[in-house]
Amino acid sequence: MLLLFLGVTFCVFGSWLSNSAQIVLKAWSDEKARLEMAELPPMSEYMNLYLLKYVSCFVASAGFDVTSQVFLTQIMWATVSALDILWYKLFSWYWFADAMEVLEIVSMGNFIGGVVLTILFEPDSRESTMNGFQEYVEAWRSSLALQIFSHTFAFVSLVSAGIYLYSQRRIMDADPERFPPNWEPRPSAPFNLVGIYVNGSSTAMFFIVMYILTNTVIVSGEIESTLSDKVCAFLMFVPIYFLSFGMDFWSAANLHNITQVPCTLMWATIFQVGTNFLVWGITFDDSGPFTKLMWHVGIGFQVIGILSWVCVQDYRFTRDQAQEGEEEQEAKEEEEKEQIAQQGDGNDADNGLVSWVQDQYSQYSRYVEDMEEKENGSDPLNDNGDKGDSLEYPVIVGGDEDGPRSQDLNV
Repeated sequence: MLLLFLGVTFCVFGSWLSNSAQIVLKAWSDEKARLEMAELPPMSEYMNLYLLKYVSCFVASAGFDVTSQVFLTQIMWATVSALDILWYKLFSWYWFADAMEVLEIVSMGNFIGGVVLTILFEPDSRESTMNGFQEYVEAWRSSLALQIFSHTFAFVSLVSAGIYLYSQRRIMDADPERFPPNWEPRPSAPFNLVGIYVNGSSTAMFFIVMYILTNTVIVSGEIESTLSDKVCAFLMFVPIYFLSFGMDFWSAANLHNITQVPCTLMWATIFQVGTNFLVWGITFDDSGPFTKLMWHVGIGFQVIGILSWVCVQDYRFTRDQAQEGEEEQEAKEEEEKEQIAQQGDGNDADNGLVSWVQDQYSQYSRYVEDMEEKENGSDPLNDNGDKGDSLEYPVIVGGDEDGPRSQDLNV
């Protein structure tokens, strides 16, 4: 019981650190997009604080994971690791203010409920008598056809998915106006779903080969492990390690992050559970029918959790886009109203100036006519011959921002 407690505790610590690494990747991707949008010099890809934080969290996480795998069966370790989805969402809530909504809680509750059922009703597993690599070799000896089919399917599907993602990414890179640096695909888009499949599968394969390597290098006294076993296990581990490492970076920069990280972990859990029946020979032969039923119910809840999480995030994506569109439309309407008001003020000012000029011209014309009549001996303002008062006519003497100014001219 103590070993089980230690294994679960170390597994949880490893989950915290691996999710911290994912948070760092997301922050790094956002910062690179911000610099590119602002047309600022990009940061170094290999010498920056984000990379240091990521590598530190990743290495520490691997240390805890390796230690926990010594104390737990592979199926138990994979099941406990499924709680990663909860830690990531909580960390996102804290670091990115992305609070959990009711629909997200329900969706995640489905998956976690399924995880709990598979833990409580775990199928019996035979006691290990070989190291991790020899168990993998034994699986090929005992069920060659099944191993060929499963490995071929995994290889062909991942290669095909990788080609699809590469071709789609090239199309996006050729159209930066439609796909800017901070662009994220729709959660239910084929590009996002295929990326989740590849990332989740590579993550599951990484956990599997890490389990094989751990239980080949660290064995009990009664189990033999030769140097060739350790070398072969290491050679299996290295390429899968770099594949998973690279997919983490690529997914953080290209997929809908809040969808892909939890779904990647969910799919990785189910992928690992499947390999337990293919590689480690776990069956329900020694378990009762109720245990088998409840375990499958738990797997069903996990599948529902994956599908519902994608649907919930797709709903949030559509809703947020609609809200942003409404806000942009309102802002556009307000701007148009201001432009119309400004044009109206300008027209009023222009009309006033025209009227003023016309009035000034009319008064000046009357002034010229009066002066001509006065020179001819008649006073237009005093027909009785009286001298009369002096005449006053406005003339333009200047102007300012309020329009032209006039000054009375005494005649």
